[in-house]
Amino acid sequence: MPRIFRAFLTICLLTPAAVRGQSASSTAKAFFQAQTDKQWLAMADFVDSSSLRALRGIADKQIQGLSAMAKPEMRAKMDSMGATGMARTMEGIQAMVGPGSMLRFTFARVNDVTELQAMSDRELMGRWFEAKSFGYVLGLSGGMLKGMIATLPPPAGDVMQSTLDTFGSMKMKWEVVGEIAEGDSVAHVAFRIAGLTPPAPTGILTFRASGARWYIRFRNPDDQLGHLAALVMAAMQALRP
Repeated sequence: MPRIFRAFLTICLLTPAAVRGQSASSTAKAFFQAQTDKQWLAMADFVDSSSLRALRGIADKQIQGLSAMAKPEMRAKMDSMGATGMARTMEGIQAMVGPGSMLRFTFARVNDVTELQAMSDRELMGRWFEAKSFGYVLGLSGGMLKGMIATLPPPAGDVMQSTLDTFGSMKMKWEVVGEIAEGDSVAHVAFRIAGLTPPAPTGILTFRASGARWYIRFRNPDDQLGHLAALVMAAMQALRP
């Protein structure tokens, strides 16, 4: 068999996984390193384009919902239906965290609809990741927490403030503990926060292959990524002095 033909046949018979530059586990490690380093846009690079578009659709629906809630006729309708509690809850949250768009709870540092709509899909995903970080959530609720700390006696207030400062600046480190392949194009990667005794709870992140890379794909980001924040909070509880 001619050498050139053998080489061509070898290339054709390679599995997609063999052609790819790195494994799903290696991709996951790079993704979590970006989270540790608080590189939110770099994290967005691991999400495929269809999922970025799905997040844009979610943002558009959130804009529509907030716009509808702000209309007097909607408030009147809610009053007539006996659903005033929801509106009052939102007003209470707004009062606690201060002025600004409610969109910033989902997309970090977004001040208004115009700013959000001007963002690229990648930047929007980055803001979503940032909004789930403990440091951002802490800053968002800083006014409320300061009020709570002020009511505590000095020793307890000082300890609580020191703990919050430590958590706010902390960089979470992650470890990949396993990978389960589902055919050549899907891989489920098991991960957890590193350095805890006993070991931290484990999460699963699913990657799908596209060309030479592995990507995170979702219809709703909470389906795949929402549990990251829950694992961080669990680790905070374990690390609390």
